[in-house]
Amino acid sequence: YVSINAARSALSTLLGSVDGTTIGSHPLVTRFLKGISRLRPPSCKYSITWDPQILVSLILLCTGQRVQTLANIKISEIQAESSVVFILVESRLKTSKPVYLQRTSAIRKSQHLFIQSVAPFEKASSQTISKWASEMLKLAGINTNMFTAHSYRHAATSKAAGLGVSLDSIYKAAGWTNRSKCFQKILQPSTM
Repeated sequence: YVSINAARSALSTLLGSVDGTTIGSHPLVTRFLKGISRLRPPSCKYSITWDPQILVSLILLCTGQRVQTLANIKISEIQAESSVVFILVESRLKTSKPVYLQRTSAIRKSQHLFIQSVAPFEKASSQTISKWASEMLKLAGINTNMFTAHSYRHAATSKAAGLGVSLDSIYKAAGWTNRSKCFQKILQPSTM
């Protein structure tokens, strides 16, 4: 299903409309994909997951912040602009210094938050950040033969759902649209 749906998106983007609608939205294509999803429903890559409580340690390591800072982050203080996310902790804290940015300002050659840890200190690529994320999983004792850097998303959303966080909140945090029902199907296969 996922492969065919990706092809549908690509064809819809590349080709013109058919019968006044895009190929991806055409009723025949939509019915065909519904049939495929019934025959071969999307499945979860992982049948188990690791505990995302480890993420607190990872965030602390990455930011150099105190536990107090993480405990004071409010959803209303998180601002997303384009591909950048700002967390503006307005609570009075013991310290409120942008230490990481100050320490890296002399070597920083990029406006990106994460930079390479060795010269020339350019923007850290997706592959580099993925490598760092995998290394942290390994250091945390998580089986990196089974779980990759991409498992963070699965672990966090699954844990949130297990704790009773609403699907709308999970979708919003993960950047999924409300039309995306794959996660919901995986969580509640008997109700779909």
